Amino acid sequence: MRKMLLLFLTSMSSAQVFAADPMLEVALSRIDCGWTKQLPMAMYDDTMFDGAHRDSVNPCYLIRHGSEFMLWDAGISAGVSLYGGIVNDPQQSVKDVLAGHGIKPEQIKVIGISHNQFDHLGQAADFPHAKLIVGVEDWMAMKNLPESNARHLWLAPSTAVQPWLDNEENVAPIIGDKDVFGDGSVIMLHTPGHTPGHHSLLVRLKEKGAILLTGDLYEWQETYESNAVPSFSFSRADQLASYDRFKKIARNLRATVIIQHEPADIAKLPAFPDWAR
Repeated sequence: MRKMLLLFLTSMSSAQVFAADPMLEVALSRIDCGWTKQLPMAMYDDTMFDGAHRDSVNPCYLIRHGSEFMLWDAGISAGVSLYGGIVNDPQQSVKDVLAGHGIKPEQIKVIGISHNQFDHLGQAADFPHAKLIVGVEDWMAMKNLPESNARHLWLAPSTAVQPWLDNEENVAPIIGDKDVFGDGSVIMLHTPGHTPGHHSLLVRLKEKGAILLTGDLYEWQETYESNAVPSFSFSRADQLASYDRFKKIARNLRATVIIQHEPADIAKLPAFPDWAR
């Protein structure tokens, strides 16, 4: 019986795997979580060494799944300005933005983290009761910060995930893809390379269709078009393979791609409290 079930699952098409329940209301919104100014583009392309610089935005995303809420990425910590003001915090924390519309921290049931870097984990600890879902390799790096931090200066401090270091039962380290709610509507896609456990996010909306949030798979539209690999990525080979997979999924699902750090992509989703459906 088990063998037959495995054969059935492996024979399913990608369309079946990614099919969401059409009756369940899923909505997606954007929250400002900081920004970074004048980054040297050469850092994000290990074959390009010109002097161009670009600004980056740093949104977080709120997903409403029926009566449940999920936060995708947790941005830069409020009240923090780093590296001489290059990295800038949001005007309001996510916690305060949500509170202004009656959503309490304990109502955030899930935090999905694309990867272990400070600009994607900064406000996670404001939601200590949420289940943390993250790639297993990145979770291991979070648990062994001193050794990992020597290799990667962008890694988040341990305080960013202290509630889950204290209560590891509330962590869901994942290998491969993760169907967050079990119905195909929200899927964390394994896209390693930038970090070993990096994930992107697929959200299926009834009206707007498939939305793909990149995490840090790409930095800007230019890097998306050229398949540029940052000089500080964990694995060049893995990242190139992830590019191939991501773009094939985007094409097959006719998805709207949102490059999370690209300022031009901000307008693709409404700002909270408005929702894309």
